[in-house]
Parts: sequence; structure tokens; C-alpha cells
Amino acid sequence: MIDQEQVVAKPISPLLAAIVGLCLGIALSLNWYLAGLRTVTVLVDGVSFEHQTRMRTAAEVLAELGIPDECFSLLAPDLQSELAQHTVIELASKEEPTLVPASTIPLPDFSAEYITEQITIPYSVTKKPDSTLDKGTEQIVTPGQEGLLERIRKIVKRDGEVVADVLIMEKVLAEPVDQVVLVGQKEPVKTVATENGTYRYREVKEMLATAYYPGPECTAPYTNGLTAIGLKAGYGIVAVDPRVIPLRSRVYIPGYGIAIAGDVGGAIKGDQVDLCYETLEEAIAFGRQWVKVYILE
Repeated sequence: MIDQEQVVAKPISPLLAAIVGLCLGIALSLNWYLAGLRTVTVLVDGVSFEHQTRMRTAAEVLAELGIPDECFSLLAPDLQSELAQHTVIELASKEEPTLVPASTIPLPDFSAEYITEQITIPYSVTKKPDSTLDKGTEQIVTPGQEGLLERIRKIVKRDGEVVADVLIMEKVLAEPVDQVVLVGQKEPVKTVATENGTYRYREVKEMLATAYYPGPECTAPYTNGLTAIGLKAGYGIVAVDPRVIPLRSRVYIPGYGIAIAGDVGGAIKGDQVDLCYETLEEAIAFGRQWVKVYILE
């Protein structure tokens, strides 16, 4: 057995004492905060409203609400009695109220109403690439449809001014339907009408055109009548720059017709084309012109 006289009390360290004191203070403050807020009912001539307060007596609550004692008599409880949760403070109008200054705040007029509103929900647009549609075109496959949202709100007013706007319920009446759009990815078919029918082309160029005929006046020293790719020179053969139009390409030139890019020329560079005619006179008559050259598929 330990002799009580042998027990030696060790002093609490200052740091521990400070921590204990801080925790105790927080606990007491929290308890005061939670315990201090109370809801009371104010009943005036049979009309009641609830009021949340930290006041401790009926007199303090009436002063907080700005209710003049010249106009009302307190029936219950006593002015200085401690208020409990849900205490009813009952007032009655005096039969012969005393006139009070105009600056005195009257008894607040509280009212509440429920408002139901419907709000549209916007839909989203989803775009999907489609290889069967031409570029630059779009097709709606699923039309978009807005959704519908219903809200119920409680509006509380004090003397005609809104003091609270509370969302009571929110419900989706109809979900939005997303719009689905197909976006064309296919290169559109390009056609050109000619004297011999309609042809599809992949590109059209503005080019400077000249003319020649397969005689020595135009082709010397190459006078064998053959083109650079071995074709017989004549009407329907044009000379091009292969870097611009590949050799053996079929082309259409308005006013000249369908031709084959079958020859080259030392002076034919870039966007230039040399049209072959059967006679020197035709070549001279053509001269130099700007033409459209359709490169056919």
C-alpha cells in the first residue's frame, strides 16, 4: 500500500495547462452559441409569427422587434422572465393607444408565399464526321429538344421586402435531348459541261495559253512530229510544265476542247500551257490568252 504522504503531486507544465484552458474555452463558447439561439412565437391579437433570437427576456425581444409598449400590453410571460425554447410572447392591443412619433418602427408585417416556376434546360449539340456527305454540308439526324425543370420556392417578406428566398423543391420534368449533327467529310464531286458531255474534274487553274503547230517554224530542231511522251503532235495535244500538270493528264480547255497533257516546252514554265494546232495560221490567230484549264479525273 502506498502511503498518501509518499504521493508527490507533479506540477502541470505551462504548455499543457494552456492547451487544456483553450479546449475548455472553445467547448464553453460552442455550448453558449448552440444554447443561446432560441425560437419564440410572438402572438399579437391572435396573429402569430415565429422569431429566432439570442435575447433572454420578453422585454429584450420586443425591443429587438421594435414593438412600442405604448400600443400593446404584454399578457405573457413577464417582461423580465427568462425565455425558453418555443416560448409564446402574447400581446394585446391597448384600447386607447397613445400616439407615438412617426419615426417609431411599427410591428413587422411578415408574409410568406410559395412560387412555382418552370425553367427550360438547354440541349447540347454533338457533331459527328460523316464520309458520305460532301464537305461543307451538315445533316441533323436527331433534333435537339429542351428539357424542363420545375422549382418551388418560398418567399418570406417583412414589411413588403424579401428577407428570405428558400428553394423548397427542384424536379426535372423532362430531360433535354441532345442534337446530333453529321458533318460532311467527302470531297464534293465537281463537274464541268463540255461540247462532248459532262466531265468530273479534280482541279481548275487559270493559265496563260499560247499556241504552236508541229512544224519546223514552231518545233525546230525537233521536227519528227512526236511529243515528249511519244505521241503524234496535233490538235488535242497540249504542252505543260509537269510540275504543275502531270504528263498524260486529261484536261478540258473551253474553246479548245478535251486534250492530253502530252508535251513539254522550254518556254512553258509554271501556270502556262501551249495548245497544239494543225496549221501555223491557227496558232498565230490564237495568240496569247488567259484560259481555264480543268484537270479531269
